[in-house]
Amino acid sequence: MRGRLKIRNIVIILTILFISFVFWMGEVISSSTDISAETSKHKNQKENHSLSQGWNLKAAIGGSATHMRTHGRTPKKWHTGFDFASSIGYRYSDFDFAIGSYATLTKLPPVYIRVGNSTIDSDYGVLMSLTIGPKLTYYFTDFNLIPVKLKKYINSVSELYPFLLLGPMVSIQSMYFERGVITGDSFYIYQKLTYEGIGYVVGIGLDSPAIYGHELYVELLYKFIESNKMTIVGGTKKEVKTIYVDQDKSNIKEHTLIFLVGLKVL
Repeated sequence: MRGRLKIRNIVIILTILFISFVFWMGEVISSSTDISAETSKHKNQKENHSLSQGWNLKAAIGGSATHMRTHGRTPKKWHTGFDFASSIGYRYSDFDFAIGSYATLTKLPPVYIRVGNSTIDSDYGVLMSLTIGPKLTYYFTDFNLIPVKLKKYINSVSELYPFLLLGPMVSIQSMYFERGVITGDSFYIYQKLTYEGIGYVVGIGLDSPAIYGHELYVELLYKFIESNKMTIVGGTKKEVKTIYVDQDKSNIKEHTLIFLVGLKVL
């Protein structure tokens, strides 16, 4: 319990330090005017691409496949869902420092969960997930995947750069069960089960800054979340009540593959 709280506090502290670092870097870059001729020449060679620098806002949509391990049980099924992602960040040279969020709506994978004195064995319902945290992206701008010989034939796509990203994440998920076998009196089928967790996201992608004048990208991500707090929520539409909170065990380990197609908005 204390170990999970320490990890959670570390993630929060790292996020605050990350945001402070991004703003500090923006000020340093904007106030830096004295650049040597040799450095300037190298920079011009390095930035011989159309990837925009400075602040940026991105949005993406896509699909995902989710697999959950609950109380040591590992079902074979992966369930697909719909995803929306957004981020705000600062790009300098080949690096992009951003705060990103991922929202997922999917069918509930088969789960077996113990909460309070109840057990829940269900394979039908809805899982809603919101994940947020800092992430670092590195663009390989020295490797344009569009061959020079093809550029004169492809006017709309002349640049295509691979990138890697990673970052720590915090998450909150909500489960709505439509059927299942439930024992005990801590949880009932009409109630909602939510859990908070911490984890990380890693991914690869391709970015093209010049598709009909817009910067578009595709990403393939792996997201891992481990729960550290479970809550039973009940009541009515007018009055929502927290009925039970379980912080004893890490009951759920969530594995998600996400494919996104995105656009630089600003």
